[in-house]
Amino acid sequence: MDTAKISAPISGNKLYQIRARKVLPILVRQAEAGTTIYYSTLAEEIGIPNPRNLNYKKWVKSMFDP
Repeated sequence: MDTAKISAPISGNKLYQIRARKVLPILVRQAEAGTTIYYSTLAEEIGIPNPRNLNYKKWVKSMFDP
């Protein structure tokens, strides 16, 4: 739970928060369609050249914390 201690709500202006806001509608779309999305596809859709730069743990966790 270390990530939860350093994450802030999705509404901020840190890079991971901005990316979280870009990615959330895509993740919702995929969930509603019941289809898988890979990090490489997700990165391409939001214009990130390297999927590793998504920093999953930090920004995805921030989307779901109250």
